[in-house]
Formats: sequence, structure tokens, C-alpha cells
Amino acid sequence: MSLLDVGGQCYACTLIDFLPFTCPSCTHVFCANHIHGHGCVSPDAPAGPSVKRRRGVCARGGCENETIESIGGLEEGLDGVGIAREVRCAGCADAFCISHRSQDAHACPAPRFYDARHDATIARREKAKELLAKNFPQQAAKERLTMPKQVDRTRSSKLEESKPVPDTRAAATETQVQATPPAAAAPSTPAAPRPAGPEDKLFKAHLMTIRSLAKPLEPRFASVSRDESVAIEWVVDESGSKLRSWAEQPAGKYNPKAAGLALAGPPAKPTRAWVPLSTPIGKLFDSLVAQGKVARPKDAADAKQAVSLLKVSTQPVSSREPVVLDLSQAVEGQISSGDVLVLVRGWNA
Repeated sequence: MSLLDVGGQCYACTLIDFLPFTCPSCTHVFCANHIHGHGCVSPDAPAGPSVKRRRGVCARGGCENETIESIGGLEEGLDGVGIAREVRCAGCADAFCISHRSQDAHACPAPRFYDARHDATIARREKAKELLAKNFPQQAAKERLTMPKQVDRTRSSKLEESKPVPDTRAAATETQVQATPPAAAAPSTPAAPRPAGPEDKLFKAHLMTIRSLAKPLEPRFASVSRDESVAIEWVVDESGSKLRSWAEQPAGKYNPKAAGLALAGPPAKPTRAWVPLSTPIGKLFDSLVAQGKVARPKDAADAKQAVSLLKVSTQPVSSREPVVLDLSQAVEGQISSGDVLVLVRGWNA
């Protein structure tokens, strides 16, 4: 529905007024600012003595505002005739201001007068009820669910704290004769968490980078949720020289990216991948060997040619010492997001 269906556009300006006034001389619609003094002279209007415009006061008790018909120009001596002759209340026929013009605002004793819009709303509501009853008879017969009553638990707890504490000394005296169970051992106090520092922020930013750039290690891993997977970096260092050099270097300024770059060897970079937590490390090892094109030894007993999978942690509190992963275990509990996995030949030889 357009706004013009509710009000009207002023003939003198572009304002759309919801309470427009129609000039009885030129029959044009004007707003409250241009209804007077718009230079209208009706050629058919007989010349006569000028009349004064009556200033009406709102009929609601205690209100001194000017009435709508007074603003519209209802002239004195022409009762019932004028620009705003139809702006009185349809129920009690009294004149009110703009704020008290509705029946609810001035407590009109007459029955409520509803306009066409209200009647159309009621008709749409009844039609909707009929359609629901026709197409969904079982749903229409059901009782509507209402929201449960909200309870202010914070206020309730405060009220409980403010209640007086009953005297339990008498009850304690009576229970002294009963056998007292042995006191349980006091629970051990957990260690206080380490406060977060700038190193933790660097590690968090490093994890965000890995997770955003990592891809599933295998196509079948794409269907696994990221919450059930870890994002890792992996490199191939068959000789193990880069890994040994990294482990022997003293820990300098913390940089979570340094491990992967050093083990991959510049200008190469480590490969980032997503691995599900439920994946056995043995299968992860086979996948890395195949993608890294690492040749397996012909003699399984040859320790110098055996390929191992090691892990280097990049967390702030971790050491540089690499850890050999157990191929019989799962990824969960053994590998964390941000770790660097290295394929090395003859590590235990």
C-alpha cells in the first residue's frame, strides 16, 4: 500500500501529510503550513465581510493544545463548515488535538470506530485461520505453546544469600554421638595456568595461518570436520642433517615459523595439511611416504635405510628435541595442530 493511500501530498510543497486539509475554495489538498495564505480566491465565492478563524482548544481535560479543526481553519460563525469539518471524533463528536485525536487517547465513551485498514487486518486473520483449519486440521486443534516463565537466577541467589542462616549448633550436638566417617583427603590443588604472553599470540597467529592454508592430506579427509582434525606441516629430510642441526641450535627468540622453514630448507617451504584425529599414525606415515616420494628399504632389517616419522613441536614452552612417533597409535594424543612432521632415514641407526 502506498503512502498516498493513507494521507495526501500538499499542493504547495512535496510533503505527504497524513492529516491533509482540503481547501473549500480551490479544492486542493494542503498541509498545515500552507492551508492558510496560499493565495486562493474562489471566483464563485461571494464577497462578504471577513470572518475570524476560531481557535479551538483540545477537549481532553488538562490539554491546552489547539484542535485539528482549528489548525485546518474552521471559521467562526460557520459551525460544521470549513476546511477541517470532518476531523472531529467519530464517537463523541468532540474536537481534539493531534496527540489526542484517537479514541484510546481521550477515553471516548462511544464504541470503537475502526477504519478500513483494521477491518482488512481482521479479515486476513480470519482467512488465515480458515486455511489452517482446512489444510492442517490436527495443527489447528493443538494448543499453542507459550514461552516458559523467565526466572531471574541472579536475583534469586542474592535473596538466598540475604536469608538468615539457621542455628545448627543444636543439630550438631545431637549428631556428635553418631559415628563420624573418616575425613576424605583434600583434593590436590591444580597448577595455575600459565599467563598468556606475546609468545602465545605469535603461536595463535601461526595456527591461524596454517589452518587457513592447509588442505586435506588425502581427498577422503575432506569430509571430516575441521574440529575433528589437526593442521600440521610436514617435510622430507632423508639425511636428517637439517633436523639434527635444528635440535642442536640454542633456543633464541621465539618464532613458530622457524622450525618448518629450517627443516624444509630455503627456499622450500613445508607442506600444510589437515589430518583427522582418528587416523592411525601408520596410515599417515604411508601417505606421507607416498606423497614425499621416499623410497622404502628393500631389507626391512637395515636400520640405516629405515624411514622414521618424527615430530617437532612449535609451541612456546616446547623443546627442540624431536620425538619419534609410534606407528601403532592414533593421531589424537600424539600430534597437535602446529606440529612439524619430518620423514628421516636411518634416525635410530
